[in-house]
Amino acid sequence: MSSIQDLLLCNGDLLQMLRKGLPEDEKREAYLADINKLLDKRNTVLMNVDFSDGSVQQQKEQLIREDAEIRKLMADQQNTIKEDIKRLKAQRQKKRQYANPYQSLAQQDGIFYDKRK
Repeated sequence: MSSIQDLLLCNGDLLQMLRKGLPEDEKREAYLADINKLLDKRNTVLMNVDFSDGSVQQQKEQLIREDAEIRKLMADQQNTIKEDIKRLKAQRQKKRQYANPYQSLAQQDGIFYDKRK
């Protein structure tokens, strides 16, 4: 099988995985590990592809379309992860504030500087 065919298969596997979407919390780490493995495999195959051959023009166009879709799906999932991180930070902050509501006031309370000599 030619290297361009291998690249098309890697892109197909990656697209199939990305189209499933980002799973819920328990399975997210395994999903991201699988995506990283597919990206590493795709990168290795991509280094071996010779794009100077004129007979693969149609396949090059397909690769460009697939690459654009892969980038879009990955950007969407990255934004979802960023939103989840922001939400978790806000929850953590609210939990700390609920546990000790006077924490921010305690640092300023009771400070007195005597200016007499």
